[in-house]
Amino acid sequence: MQLSRQEIENRQLFIFSDYPASQVSVPIQQAIVRSVALGAGFLMIGGWESFHGFGGNWDGTPIAEMLPVEIQTKDDRLNFCHGAILAPPRGVSGLWDLPWEAPPVIGGANRLELKEGRDWNLLLQAFPMTPHRFQPHGQKEFEFEWKPSPCSYPILVTSDDRRGRVASFASDVAPHWVGGFVDWGDKRVSTQAAGANAIEVGSYYSLFWKQLLAWTGRLKVKNPC
Repeated sequence: MQLSRQEIENRQLFIFSDYPASQVSVPIQQAIVRSVALGAGFLMIGGWESFHGFGGNWDGTPIAEMLPVEIQTKDDRLNFCHGAILAPPRGVSGLWDLPWEAPPVIGGANRLELKEGRDWNLLLQAFPMTPHRFQPHGQKEFEFEWKPSPCSYPILVTSDDRRGRVASFASDVAPHWVGGFVDWGDKRVSTQAAGANAIEVGSYYSLFWKQLLAWTGRLKVKNPC
């Protein structure tokens, strides 16, 4: 990544998603950290080349020091073969006015730990689903009953202990880890970036990301849905 000092200083929000640490020099990372200390926002989104992942290798970097989570020193990828419910922990409600009583399901995430000695806010966790009752094929009746596992993993952790805001989102925005989350919503939202194909997502999914980016970068959001 090649960014001038002026480009770094003029940015209001940095987003790193599936981008390995080897592509960002230490001086640039240090410049980003300084910019966040002066009021910029920073968001790292999960993926195979985020956090540690499979080639992300962000552990031990200046960026990692800034995050409110501890990054593993080995492969941290989690794949939820039955899906995992994405929901706020007990005591956290009304997150951006989204219907968490009917939560979405994700397919994977990076395994993170909350950082000791830092002020952080755990806003979302993943609760893996496990089959509770199963009637094999060949029987007259065939039943599934799914229950959340008692274990959970931190997904969205934020920090606002400096002039700039920092957020870590351990799952992805795209398949396969995003799972059914990408279709969460009672309406469909279409969008298209310049030179790219049009995509369609759920309205709650769209609102979640708009609100998260707005909070992290202190941005004004118009037409949230």
